[in-house]
Formats: sequence, C-alpha cells, structure tokens
Amino acid sequence: MNVNIDKKVFNDVYLPYLDNEDRYLVFYGGGSSGKSYFIVQRFVYMLLKRKMNLLVVRQTGDTNRNSTFALFMQVISSWGMNSLFDISESNLRIRCINGNEVIFKGLDDVEKVKSTTFKSGELTHIWVEEATECQEADINQLKVRLRGGKSKKQMVLSFNPINITHWIKRHFVDGEVAKATVCFSTYKDNKFLTKEDREALEAFKDIDPYYYDVYCLGKWGVLGKGYFNSEKVNKRLEEVEGAEKTGYFDYDYDEMRQMITDFRWVSSPKGFIRIYEDVKERVPYVIRL
Repeated sequence: MNVNIDKKVFNDVYLPYLDNEDRYLVFYGGGSSGKSYFIVQRFVYMLLKRKMNLLVVRQTGDTNRNSTFALFMQVISSWGMNSLFDISESNLRIRCINGNEVIFKGLDDVEKVKSTTFKSGELTHIWVEEATECQEADINQLKVRLRGGKSKKQMVLSFNPINITHWIKRHFVDGEVAKATVCFSTYKDNKFLTKEDREALEAFKDIDPYYYDVYCLGKWGVLGKGYFNSEKVNKRLEEVEGAEKTGYFDYDYDEMRQMITDFRWVSSPKGFIRIYEDVKERVPYVIRL
C-alpha cells in the first residue's frame, strides 16, 4: 500500500527509529516528550507499509481505552485515514484494510494475553506502554510470545523513569539482560509543545526541583521521601572525586516465606550505587553537606 506521510509530522528526535527493526526498542525520558504519540504514529505507518500484527499491553487492560487505543484513533483521524481502518471500540481492536491488526490487552489477565490470536498471520510486534508498571516476569512471558514463526519480531517499551533501582533499568536500559536500542527524550525534544506548555513545565525548576529533574528531565529518582535534600546531595556528589566502587546489591527472595534470605554486593560499571569511601568495620560514615 502506497501512502505518503510528511516527515514534518514527527518529532526530529524520533526519526532515526521510524524504520528500526531491532528486537528490543526502548523509549524513555521525561513527561510531555511526545514519545507515546510517536510510537503510535510509527505503528500506524508500519501497519500501512508491511505485513504485521501488533499486541498493545498495559498492566491493567482497562487503561488502554483512554490511553493507547485513544491515541491510535487520534493519529488515524488526524492523518485522514479512517477509511483505511476498521476500528472496534467495544472490543478494543483495530484492523487495517490490508489485514494487519492491533489488539489491546492487560497484563492483569495474563491468560487472555497468552491466548490472543489474529485473524490473519502471527504476532510480530508488542508495545508495552508504561512499562514500569509491569513485573519483570510478565515481560519475560511476553518475550516468549514473540518467539517462533518466520517474521521479524520486535518489542517496544515506553515509560517515564521512576525508581533508580527498578528492574527495567537493569534489564533494558543498562542492557544487563537484554540488548536494547534506547531512545531518551524530554519535553525539550517536542517541537509541538506550545510556549505555555514549556513555561508550565519549566516552572517546576523553582516550585519542586526534584520533580522537575525526574518528571521533566527524565532522570531516575527514588521512591518515598529522602531525609537529605536531594539537590544538595547531588551537588556535593558532583564535587567528590571518582567512586571507589560502582555496582548494586543483589538478593535472594523466598516466595514461599515472602522474605529476603540473602543479599550481596555486585560490582558493575553500570550499577546505580556509587561508593566514594568504602566502609570500615564499626565506623559509621555519612556524606558531609
């Protein structure tokens, strides 16, 4: 099917990924960066261009209706392509006139995800929106769903970074489990934001610097309230010379007893913990601010 789409409708930061075919493709960063919108643009473009079937998942299936599914309808409508797609709002299913399909499911009902079938062809692509809401085990199950068949397969994950210890950072961003192509973006990369939108986001620099760093600039954060002022801590760490150790803590978890049975330090240049002065037995230490 020959359909012409002007590249001006895409944000420039995402253009290199329009025809990407790598097994794992990750889009993450700050809010209002337009990453989810681009992902939908990209899939609509692909649905018209090649043979494929797409499964879109979120942790809770019902949240698709007003997020991912709504974005597909928005893009299809804005491009004037409603005649090329059969959209079923009741079943959350989209079918292109060339036979390609998009099905929307939730990981809160994994069995339904496993039994998902398409009228024509096999599953070729999965998009996990708000992937930080999901459990690592569920993502591993989706990997299994992509195996087999003759078609080129791809999983796309999108999220705003939250906790620096989150499994998704180790698994995909740092590439310790799966080698992924990663695209990082912030609101500064979104050319379609209005001046008022930008000013509203940048106002958080003074209102809540931590929120600005995490939500607007897409930096990894921490869960809960910290005792020390995060801005002062980060400033102090920038002044300190190279860390003695870099790595993370790994642990063993007993599912039956629901408790950690053992934990250990793992040295890794990609670790999210940096130790600037190693511990001495029976000597407490703290960063001096």
